[in-house]
Amino acid sequence: MAKSRQIFLLSILLMVIPLLVGAQERRCLLCHGKKDFRAKDTAGKERSLYVDETIFRGSAHGKLSCVDCHLDTMELPHGKRLKQVNCGDCHYRGRTFGQGPAIEYLLYRDSVHAKERQKGNMKAPDCASCHGTHDILSRTDIHSRGYKLNIPEQMCGRCHTKELADWKASVHGPTAHKGDLNLPVCTNCHTEHGIRRVADPGSTVYATNIVEMCIKCHGDFSIMQRYGKNTEEVESYYESFHGVATKFGEKNIAHCASCHGYHLILARNNPASSVNPERLPATCGQPKCHPGATANFAKGKVHVNPKNRESGIIYWVALGFKWLTITVLIVLFIHIFLDFLRKVQERRKRGA
Repeated sequence: MAKSRQIFLLSILLMVIPLLVGAQERRCLLCHGKKDFRAKDTAGKERSLYVDETIFRGSAHGKLSCVDCHLDTMELPHGKRLKQVNCGDCHYRGRTFGQGPAIEYLLYRDSVHAKERQKGNMKAPDCASCHGTHDILSRTDIHSRGYKLNIPEQMCGRCHTKELADWKASVHGPTAHKGDLNLPVCTNCHTEHGIRRVADPGSTVYATNIVEMCIKCHGDFSIMQRYGKNTEEVESYYESFHGVATKFGEKNIAHCASCHGYHLILARNNPASSVNPERLPATCGQPKCHPGATANFAKGKVHVNPKNRESGIIYWVALGFKWLTITVLIVLFIHIFLDFLRKVQERRKRGA
């Protein structure tokens, strides 16, 4: 009997809770459902406090209630100065509705954006700056700010305007790819939440890491083949002095971006490209590289692969040295073996 009563009370409770939550939200919308509802922030700037219920219900958080995020609005009317919503309450501590703890929050916490906010720069982006507030959509939704093709203009480019303009004019920009989801966007190079400064050794675009970052695409034959390119440049770079020095951790050495640029990467036949034959002497002649570089730097092929017959005399010289080395080693081992046999024979004679 007692067990039946407990089940009955639990059933009533489960029916009542949604009604209470719904009543709470209806109370919220009495004010926040008005389009002209506005207030002044701490800086004295007037901003809208209107929440479109239809948009919110269609968002990724549409099944949540207001108080799930705005924890200090349980009692109405609430105070004038509410605490900032902490996304980490769900996206870090494990309450992610069956998805498990999200590493994104941990990555953001150590990023350049989070560190700027910790210094007091409130213009630095937080979760809402990129993802939105009541209109957050899944990253697979083409209307979402987080949808890959929307990231440059709807997220990063709102602050990094020059970089956006350079990227749009580059070979990686939308004009060259026309809606292709393989389009390299900001997050492909800088990552999404754990963005670090260029001077940070942990950054994907740090001097000794940038080659590894670029070859994720340029070293992938299936991707390059799709655009009529090859991966020879990657192999030839690692065969060069620059590549060997990079492998040993030398940061003051030429890497991909040293020659091709960062955001404004242009095709070699573009007169404005840093690797155009007319501009290559200036690119190679940078103060930290080869000061005084002449037009001879632009002659011949830059990414020379000595294993490719098309490299001409370099291929034959490399092939000659290869077989010369092999021949010398073979003769050396034969000499050592014959010398060993002679010594064995001499010992046998002495023993006899």
